[in-house]
Amino acid sequence: SNNGITSDTFAFNVIDFNWYVSAKRTIATIDAGKSITERFTVTPSSKLAPGRQLVQVATSSTSDSSISARTELLVDLLSPPTDIEFLDVLTPKTVSLTDPNEIQITVENRNNIIESDLTLTIASSIVTDSKNFDLNQLASKTFTIPFTASKELPPGPIEIKITTSNPNGFSKSISKTIDIPEEISVLEFESNSANLLEKSTTITKVNEGNAITGAVIKREITPLDRRFASFDPAPDSFTKEGGAYIATWAFKLAPGSEFAVQADISYYIIVVVVVLILLLSIILYFMLRDRMIFQKRLIRLRQTKESISHIKILLTIKNRGRTVEN
Repeated sequence: SNNGITSDTFAFNVIDFNWYVSAKRTIATIDAGKSITERFTVTPSSKLAPGRQLVQVATSSTSDSSISARTELLVDLLSPPTDIEFLDVLTPKTVSLTDPNEIQITVENRNNIIESDLTLTIASSIVTDSKNFDLNQLASKTFTIPFTASKELPPGPIEIKITTSNPNGFSKSISKTIDIPEEISVLEFESNSANLLEKSTTITKVNEGNAITGAVIKREITPLDRRFASFDPAPDSFTKEGGAYIATWAFKLAPGSEFAVQADISYYIIVVVVVLILLLSIILYFMLRDRMIFQKRLIRLRQTKESISHIKILLTIKNRGRTVEN
């Protein structure tokens, strides 16, 4: 109100810097004995805590600074809505399937009040975790989430959803994508057992990677062993290189699967053949030998200067057959 006798021009100001004002300075001309109403839109700064706060408005004449007035208003400042932001989310560009990995998440409270009972949740097929925390006004907090990736994960992108929430219904989410690399890891194991006449070898290949991969098993076999060897399963090919044969198996392995080849070499057939030959030889010997055996031996011989006067000879006849011979 202008209580003077002449019209005057006045400047209006909100002098408290804790308030953001739509117009910091407003100029108005007021006739003598008249009053006007000026409206200011004020917004509390983040430094002001909820509760009763003071707003100071001042006015002064633009022609005479001694003409001035000030008023103070008490206002109830309510708690602002929860305002939690993700400042930074650091994820590995490529996930390691052998070493530990980690995700770093930084959240910030942009309000001037303490936020309690907050929950940070991470959800994905590769890592799941949850953290409860409080956050002071205008403060930030960083979480480090370790995780280990399974080798059974297929290669490709995986989405990770990160959410901050509280029991009052506040929820804010952000999504990140990380890549699972293709891991090729095929291991080979061999076991052997043997005795005097037989030996056995088992070769196994295992895919410990996360992708389907092709694999090959090759084994060198001597020409002699090839005659007495058996394989399960049968080789895909036999090739001759130098003085030996190369047995080859080619196959595909799914993640976590294995392929085994068993090679058995048995020399029992040689023993059987030799025994049969010996038996046949014995049988033929007895079948084809002479049944009658004649043996003669000189027992006595008398001899003079002119001639032999007396000879005594022992003659033995033996029948080795089973029938009477005449």
